[in-house]
Amino acid sequence: MRRLVIGIGLAAVLFGLSTIPATAAPASPAKSAAAALLASESIPARRIPVDWFTPPLIGGDREFDGHGPRVFVTADLILASRSLRVRLSMDAIETTSDFTHAFGLSPDYLIYVPPTGQCIASVSRTTHDELTYTDTDHDVDNFPGQVVGSFVKSYSIVGDTSGDDAGVDTRFHINTFSFTVTIRAC
Repeated sequence: MRRLVIGIGLAAVLFGLSTIPATAAPASPAKSAAAALLASESIPARRIPVDWFTPPLIGGDREFDGHGPRVFVTADLILASRSLRVRLSMDAIETTSDFTHAFGLSPDYLIYVPPTGQCIASVSRTTHDELTYTDTDHDVDNFPGQVVGSFVKSYSIVGDTSGDDAGVDTRFHINTFSFTVTIRAC
């Protein structure tokens, strides 16, 4: 009888050991993703483009002649895993007469490429901003960014001038805030 008690006790010990969880559990997906985030890099404030973006004439003559134009501009931060670019658009249309019209999308302005083996995970600012107004003078018009938290600090816009406008002198550029890009291994 004594041997039976020892046998049952030994079985209980062996069974108990087999149900103890391993101490080195596999990492959860959230912990693995967090470990993949390697660094943050600062993108300095800048003017984009360095000169001006001038959309082409698409209708009417080249002269707004003091009739606006009604201006709509956008700025977008294009986030891809291996690059960060800015794309601008401008639509300026005369408010009367022959409705002179300038419209265009800019080329993409490259502002950041992560180091080899790294990909962009996120940015610290909102990636879209836009502005609409009617130009009433021949001066450069300056406005702050319009979307709270956006990467756009300010706009400088020329709508109407004393000479030819659409496709010639109707143009704009933006100034950005500095912001942070988070990168990870990829």
